[in-house]
Amino acid sequence: MQTGPQEFRNAPGSPWVVVVLARADESGSYAIGRDPEPAVNVVELICGDGNDQWYESLAEGIASFLGWEAVEEHTGRTVRTAG
Repeated sequence: MQTGPQEFRNAPGSPWVVVVLARADESGSYAIGRDPEPAVNVVELICGDGNDQWYESLAEGIASFLGWEAVEEHTGRTVRTAG
């Protein structure tokens, strides 16, 4: 469900997740404003505990659609390579 111009949350009955679309700077930092960015270069998944397979599948699906790499930020593990 869309909860802001660049933020989505899980539908009822789905695992807890927030998906943020943003434009990061060279250092990887970003902020969410009231107006949508015309282009984004990062999709952040903020996930609840457990159900890692569901979250990884979501990350893979988004990355595949965009042709991007998906990386598990805490471990640095590549979930899906770009392309």
